[in-house]
Amino acid sequence: MMLTSLACGDCERRAEAKRFEGDAKFACANVNAGPKDSKAAESAEVEAKGHREAGRHLQAVAAYERAFRVGQDPRFLFEVASSYERLDERCADAALGWDRFLEACKTCPQKSEGEVRKQNNDV
Repeated sequence: MMLTSLACGDCERRAEAKRFEGDAKFACANVNAGPKDSKAAESAEVEAKGHREAGRHLQAVAAYERAFRVGQDPRFLFEVASSYERLDERCADAALGWDRFLEACKTCPQKSEGEVRKQNNDV
């Protein structure tokens, strides 16, 4: 996952991507590591929602990835893909996010929505 490869010329977003590249790479390294920790997942989800509401979508991605890593709940992957959709020029990352969500989600209530949104983001 290359968080620093933004196509836009927005220097602030590039700096933001660089700051959170390490968190996202760490979170993606081993998403099924360790036992479920619902309190840590809830804490990461609260953090992610705050970032998302403030328009800091890369930080939201990193926090949702962390929530998935510790909570192992596919709905966090739904939020990862959805957060990528809100970033300009990140359709490929969103499509990969939908792939991850659909792979992890066998019977999730949002599965059909994820399938439609993945098709809209396929590059």
